[in-house]
Amino acid sequence: MTQDRDATRYFLDKTNIEDLKKVKDYLNKNPMASVMEVMQKTGVSSVQIKHYIDSGILKLKNKK
Repeated sequence: MTQDRDATRYFLDKTNIEDLKKVKDYLNKNPMASVMEVMQKTGVSSVQIKHYIDSGILKLKNKK
């Protein structure tokens, strides 16, 4: 578990925390938004959003 935390901290140190906050705020208000929609509304690149997802910082909800 410590390795995961260290990896996450390192990842966040290398990224813009403000971008992550923008994405999380948008997703809190629009939980079913697609990556493309989040990208367009926040200005954060889809590559960066996918890094957040791949690293486990963000989780996708399944559409029903």
